[in-house]
Amino acid sequence: KAQADGFKLLVSKVLESGTCIWDVLANVHVKGKPKQQRGKRKSRSSSNAIPNDLPLFLKKHKSIQTVSFIGAKAQGEFVKQFGKDTLGQYHAVILPSSSPANSRLTLDEKAKQWKDVCQG
Repeated sequence: KAQADGFKLLVSKVLESGTCIWDVLANVHVKGKPKQQRGKRKSRSSSNAIPNDLPLFLKKHKSIQTVSFIGAKAQGEFVKQFGKDTLGQYHAVILPSSSPANSRLTLDEKAKQWKDVCQG
């Protein structure tokens, strides 16, 4: 419960900073699908992956200078879906995964890294 509340607070602070959070894949959080099946490598790498049109979003919002990924898997999926060149003009940052399973960093350490990116 405390970890969930901490994550909600972290997301709230990130959004308050004017930062947009958007998953690379549109179907990564499918409702009704058991959580243990949502992030399985097999489904992410299959032809079932439906990417959000992030290149179009970036083209429409020319003030964006930094693209941050929550975890290396998200960055890898972006490159897989759209190619490495899509990030050419942006500063790309890989943030630590927000997942409680990523326990190598405390929530406070993750929050600090996220905050540093949001404050530029």
